[in-house]
Formats: sequence, C-alpha cells, structure tokens
Amino acid sequence: MIKTLLNFRILTVVAATSILVGCSGPQSATTVPTSTSPPPTATAPEPYTVVVDPGLVIGSWICSSSDFIRFDPDGTYREARSLEALDDKPFAINQYDFEGGFLVVREISVSGVPSCGSKVGVYEVRILDSGQMQMVLIKDNCGHRERETKGIYERIP
Repeated sequence: MIKTLLNFRILTVVAATSILVGCSGPQSATTVPTSTSPPPTATAPEPYTVVVDPGLVIGSWICSSSDFIRFDPDGTYREARSLEALDDKPFAINQYDFEGGFLVVREISVSGVPSCGSKVGVYEVRILDSGQMQMVLIKDNCGHRERETKGIYERIP
C-alpha cells in the first residue's frame, strides 16, 4: 500500500510539472520581451532610469569584476580585460540595439572565449542615480556572455 501511495504521488508531481511546462509556450532565443513583460528580478541598489537612448551609454565602463566594456556610436560594443585591450585586443565585439526598452545583443566576433554564435542576448540597462550603469539579464542562452555582461559598471572618464 505504501508503494502504491508513493507511485501515485510521483505520478501526480510528474503530471503537474508537465502541465505547467506545457502552458509556458515555446521560447525563442530571438524573442525580445515587450513592454508588458514582467520586470527583471535583479534589484537595483538605488533608484534608476531604464536606458532607451544609446547616447546614455556611449563610452567606456569598468565592471566591479575588472572587465571593461565600451559602447561605440556605430552600434557595437567591445569587452576586454583591460582598458587598452578595448581597441586592439577585445575578447568580444557585439552588435547592440535598443528595442522596446531592452538592450539586444548579437555576437560579431570573439577571441579566446567561447562563441555565442547566433544566440541573442536581452538585457535591461539602468543608469543608477549615482551615475553607475547596471546591466540586468532578461534572457541570454549564452552563459559565457551572460556572466561577462551582467553587473554594475562605473563610467571611465
């Protein structure tokens, strides 16, 4: 009787899980969240403004993990381990667009790090009241880029 009860509980959990997973609908790596999407789960350490104008992020930034990023006016951004490497030895060059209040990134080239290929990353970019920039993951199926991108950055003058 105990074995029958355990089997029943296992089947109930499996059935409930299948129903919940099936209701979420298909997910696409190229889907960009809409303005009705739920807000990101990451919290900001202070009040912020969501970036929709790329002009607010143009320039060089350093993350607390000592990674550097530079947004260029031509719609590309570079990532490197030093400020000097942003010009001649970035480990990643990506294309970026702001769509529907989100930063959408696509790989152009990488060197010395895993490639994301055609996977698209979606982030919310926040300018904190302190002037720092926070990159919040919305969706990115490229784990390496996600780890290198999300975080809080300081502007480099």
